[in-house]
Amino acid sequence: MNLIQKHSFKYGFFILIGLIAYFLIMKVVGLENNVYLRIFNFVIVAGGVWMAQSSFFKNKADDFSYFSGLAIGFIASIVAVLGFVIFMSLYIYLIDPSFIEVLKNSEMWTQNVTPATAAFAVAIEGIVSGAVISFIGMQYFKSTTFRKKMDS
Repeated sequence: MNLIQKHSFKYGFFILIGLIAYFLIMKVVGLENNVYLRIFNFVIVAGGVWMAQSSFFKNKADDFSYFSGLAIGFIASIVAVLGFVIFMSLYIYLIDPSFIEVLKNSEMWTQNVTPATAAFAVAIEGIVSGAVISFIGMQYFKSTTFRKKMDS
């Protein structure tokens, strides 16, 4: 495994832990059916991707390129999102099968939602969000890298 992959998996795991912890906290306080609180999943992913890109940039600035930064953010978000999809699938199948009813009764899902369609939707939503977040983060680092090279 190369350095980019190691870095991405490390931060992807941190993002995954954040997503799971947030879900479980919402479950404990009874807010798991409030679909609007899902926006904080985006915040968790954004923070994790930003930390992954920032850490790599600070520690490996010589090896940092636009595409390596995109890859770090994108891989970290994929690791986190796919891990979260697995967690949610296990949660729905093994721990709380009635949670699918919460999804069916929410405004964001149809009555025809199944665990598989919910998993697919969460995966697509998370992967696309991760790609957008990675791209946005790289706009910052691109300008920072460019300024450093100009100052040299």
